[in-house]
Amino acid sequence: MINKNNFIWNKQYQLFEKNKSVGIRYPTEALVIFVSTLRKNKFNYFSDQGKEYSTNNNFKGKALEIGFGSVANLIMLNEKGFRCYGAEVSKEAVKRGNITLKKKKLTKNISLKTFKNNKLIYKKNYFDLVCGLQCIYYNLDLKKFLEKNVYKVLKPGGKFIFSFFAKDHTYIKYTKKLTKNIAYFTKNHPNKRLIGAQFYFTQNKKKLLENFKVFKKVRLFHTKSNQTIFNESWWYVVGEK
Repeated sequence: MINKNNFIWNKQYQLFEKNKSVGIRYPTEALVIFVSTLRKNKFNYFSDQGKEYSTNNNFKGKALEIGFGSVANLIMLNEKGFRCYGAEVSKEAVKRGNITLKKKKLTKNISLKTFKNNKLIYKKNYFDLVCGLQCIYYNLDLKKFLEKNVYKVLKPGGKFIFSFFAKDHTYIKYTKKLTKNIAYFTKNHPNKRLIGAQFYFTQNKKKLLENFKVFKKVRLFHTKSNQTIFNESWWYVVGEK
C-alpha cells in the first residue's frame, strides 16, 4: 500500500502550477521553534539574554527532512547553519525542489533524493537532526520505520521531531479504519487528491509514544489552530537517540 500512497503524493504534486514550488512557501512554525530552542537552558530559559541570535542560529552538523514536499523547512534549517538533506517518495517533489534550490543557488548546501520501500539510504550515525512533518504517518509500519531507519541514521544525542494527526483534526472526520491503527481518507474528504491515502493513526497518546521506545527523552506536545475553515490539530513527538 505504500506504493499507492507514493502514487497519490506524486500525482498531487504534479497538479501544482507548472515549474512552481509545491506545498508550503514558508517553514513550519513548530519546527522553527523546536530548532531555535534546542540550546535553551530549560532551567533558566532567559539566561541567553543579549545573545539570543547566537543561541537560535549558527548550528553545525547535518539535518534530514523526511517527506519535505516543499523545500521551505530545509532552507530555514540551512540558514540556521545545518548542511541539509531531503528524502521524498515523490519524484515530482524532488524535481521541483531542485528547481527552487538552483534558483536560490543552494544546491551545494541542500541535497534532495527519493527513497523507496521505506528505506533511508544514508550512513549510520550521520544526522544531528531528523524531522518529518505531516508525512511520517504514511509509513504504515511506523515502529519499524523509526527503529530501522530513523534510529540508524541519527547520531547518538541527535534530535528528532515528527508530527501526527490529533484526534480532533478536521481531516479525521473523513476517515475509516482498515485495522486498529491504520486509517484511510474516504471519498467525502474535501481534498480530493488525498482520497484513498492510508496512514498510521491512533487516538491514544500513550499508544503513539510506544513507537518511540528505542529513543530517549521522548515527549509529546500539541498545537491547534482554527484560523482556516479546518481545525488543524497536531501532536508533535520529539526526542533524541
